[in-house]
Amino acid sequence: MYKDVIAMIASGQLDVKSIITKKIALDNIIEDGFQALTTDKSQAKILVSPEM
Repeated sequence: MYKDVIAMIASGQLDVKSIITKKIALDNIIEDGFQALTTDKSQAKILVSPEM
Protein backbone atom coordinates (compact mmCIF):
# COMPACT_ATOMS: atom_id res chain seq x y z
CA MET A 1 0.00 0.00 0.00
CA TYR A 2 2.72 2.50 0.92
CA LYS A 3 4.61 1.69 -2.28
CA ASP A 4 1.51 2.60 -4.31
CA VAL A 5 1.10 5.93 -2.52
CA ILE A 6 4.78 6.78 -2.89
CA ALA A 7 4.59 5.96 -6.59
CA MET A 8 1.51 8.17 -7.00
CA ILE A 9 3.26 11.08 -5.27
CA ALA A 10 6.41 10.58 -7.36
CA SER A 11 4.44 10.50 -10.61
CA GLY A 12 2.40 13.59 -9.75
CA GLN A 13 -0.91 11.73 -9.60
CA LEU A 14 -1.30 12.70 -5.97
CA ASP A 15 -0.56 16.32 -5.04
CA VAL A 16 0.48 16.53 -1.40
CA LYS A 17 1.71 20.13 -1.40
CA SER A 18 -1.56 21.42 0.00
CA ILE A 19 -1.21 19.14 3.02
CA ILE A 20 2.04 20.79 4.16
CA THR A 21 1.12 23.82 6.25
CA LYS A 22 4.64 24.95 7.15
CA LYS A 23 8.27 24.27 6.22
CA ILE A 24 11.02 24.59 8.81
CA ALA A 25 14.72 23.89 9.21
CA LEU A 26 15.80 20.94 11.32
CA ASP A 27 17.63 23.30 13.66
CA ASN A 28 14.31 25.02 14.48
CA ILE A 29 12.24 21.92 15.15
CA ILE A 30 11.50 22.78 18.79
CA GLU A 31 10.62 26.46 18.40
CA ASP A 32 8.97 26.41 14.99
CA GLY A 33 7.76 22.82 14.86
CA PHE A 34 6.62 21.33 18.13
CA GLN A 35 5.42 24.61 19.60
CA ALA A 36 3.46 25.42 16.44
CA LEU A 37 1.75 22.03 16.49
CA THR A 38 0.74 22.40 20.12
CA THR A 39 -0.41 26.02 20.00
CA ASP A 40 -1.65 26.62 16.44
CA LYS A 41 -4.54 24.34 15.49
CA SER A 42 -4.29 25.37 11.82
CA GLN A 43 -1.03 23.44 11.51
CA ALA A 44 -1.56 19.98 10.05
CA LYS A 45 1.74 18.80 8.61
CA ILE A 46 5.07 20.53 9.09
CA LEU A 47 7.86 19.57 6.71
CA VAL A 48 11.24 19.47 8.46
CA SER A 49 14.18 19.89 6.14
CA PRO A 50 17.85 19.45 7.07
CA GLU A 51 18.78 21.53 4.01
CA MET A 52 17.00 24.79 4.81
